[in-house]
Amino acid sequence: MGHRFLATNLKSSLHVHTTFSDGKADPEEYVRAAIDLGLATIGFSEHGPCPFASGWNIARERLPDYLDEIGRMKALYGDRIEVLVGIEADFLPGVQGPDSFRELGLDYVIGAVHFLRTGGGFLEIDYSPKRLKTVLDEGFGGNVVDMVSAYYAAVREMIETQPPDILAHLDLVKKFNREMRLIDENEDWYRNEAFGTLESLARTSTVLEVSTAPIYRGFCDEPYPSRFILEKARALGIPVVVTSDAHWPDALNAGYAETAALLANVGYDIGH
Repeated sequence: MGHRFLATNLKSSLHVHTTFSDGKADPEEYVRAAIDLGLATIGFSEHGPCPFASGWNIARERLPDYLDEIGRMKALYGDRIEVLVGIEADFLPGVQGPDSFRELGLDYVIGAVHFLRTGGGFLEIDYSPKRLKTVLDEGFGGNVVDMVSAYYAAVREMIETQPPDILAHLDLVKKFNREMRLIDENEDWYRNEAFGTLESLARTSTVLEVSTAPIYRGFCDEPYPSRFILEKARALGIPVVVTSDAHWPDALNAGYAETAALLANVGYDIGH
């Protein structure tokens, strides 16, 4: 993908989920909404298949139908809006990552870490506070530093070994911090983990996602990633793309205005 979408940063929505995974509407509803919103580009990025049961990843046998349907959207609406097909690939160390989906001929791949290993398997860190507490206790003996360090280590391993086109929600591990208060983002150890991850990112052509989802969904006051991370990313020259991680059509550009203002204040020129 490179940086070819960045000129229309605020006129695109590249992180979109439909009923093929855990979204709430079919692709055509999103395309029509994107046209109504005046977007220039919509990109679909269903959660890619995982090798274990999950309530929100697309089933592998549905991938052909997904690709066909987005192809149909391209044919139907391509004269009114650019329609792209991608996937949000879960990085599971030693199991799968962005490279696992390159053979599908996608327009782009978003790379993400949602799962950490806990004993005999993987569990999500972003499903619920209760699930996160299970990950913390069963996977890391209640040690927050170990859990957070493992998360960032997995993100760095993905960046360094299977760099995606877009890196999703870099600091997803903070999602339930308002309720659980597990992390102090001002502590040196935490900032070192985040900054070390950015330094790995800066050595690639991967674009950093700035996701508005935690703001409009009420989890956090700042996007993924937090302002201090964005300031460091700007200093390192890392390109960014604004997304909403939309799970319903009216969220395609939710939170864009305030996030654009934040990015401008940090020093990014992301267009209009």
